Amino acid sequence: MKKSGFQMVYEAALASDAELTDEQKKRIRLVLSGNTHQEDAVEPLLLTQRQTCKALGVSRFTIFRMVQDRQLHPVMIRGARRYRLAELMDISRTGVAA
Repeated sequence: MKKSGFQMVYEAALASDAELTDEQKKRIRLVLSGNTHQEDAVEPLLLTQRQTCKALGVSRFTIFRMVQDRQLHPVMIRGARRYRLAELMDISRTGVAA
């Protein structure tokens, strides 16, 4: 499969600096795609259980145990349980909640 010009430029930009953060990579993608509207760059602050499982690569039972062990602190919004993206990022970097 032939790569598009966007894909080649994006890969070259990522290869040029191995220390780019995920946010910087996202901004590069947005700029190269021509989609630089601020509202498109905003990520959700809270995730559902399904999104949390996918983000951490664990089962819903693991999420349940992490909550029980006070490693993860859900937020209740109108009866819906959500998880803070910032807390998940900390867990993914360090392996434990801050």
